[in-house]
Amino acid sequence: MRIEPCDAATLRARQTDFVELLRDGVDGGASMSFLAPLETDLARRFWTKVAAEVEAGKRVVLGAFDGDRLVGSVQLSLDMPPNQPHRVDLQKMLVH
Repeated sequence: MRIEPCDAATLRARQTDFVELLRDGVDGGASMSFLAPLETDLARRFWTKVAAEVEAGKRVVLGAFDGDRLVGSVQLSLDMPPNQPHRVDLQKMLVH
């Protein structure tokens, strides 16, 4: 297993994998700001927004891979107030 940062291009290229991961979590009962059953289009829009935030430098996404299979992810929100440049918020930790 390896954990690596995912840039916006990776998130777009592997969007289906990230959508599946989010749907699995939400449909399995995870409280991720979505209601089950999670519609695929809603999950796609979510990851499209995340990719744009990664591209803008406001978010970091780490992916956990078992071989080539995405098995988990977590997000770090970097969009903090000016008096807290040393902070990040850990968000949306998902595992299959």
